[in-house]
Amino acid sequence: MTELTAPEWQPDQSFLELLKSMVEAGMVDAAEEGIRRYPNWVSSLNGEDSATIAGLSQSLEKMRAVEEQHGVGACLVLDHPNVKRLIEWDRLGSRHANAVKFAALAKA
Repeated sequence: MTELTAPEWQPDQSFLELLKSMVEAGMVDAAEEGIRRYPNWVSSLNGEDSATIAGLSQSLEKMRAVEEQHGVGACLVLDHPNVKRLIEWDRLGSRHANAVKFAALAKA
């Protein structure tokens, strides 16, 4: 008996928009995982989409450096609608505290 496997799902344009939204919200881990999980899709992008993913990757590198110094979640944008929902749902744990501390540092 032959075992059938489904072809690997590949993201579409809406996934690129989702990644942009994650980066705008400061969701470093989620955005990095999205890029890391679909290397074939990332390498297939061209033109403006390729430039967009390159820009997102550069932003994530800078954000990761901040989080290494100030703790995971430090880059979360506390007034971003998606982050506000996660706060309401109590889904951020220590990430929320790190974001609050870093936001206070940025204001000082």
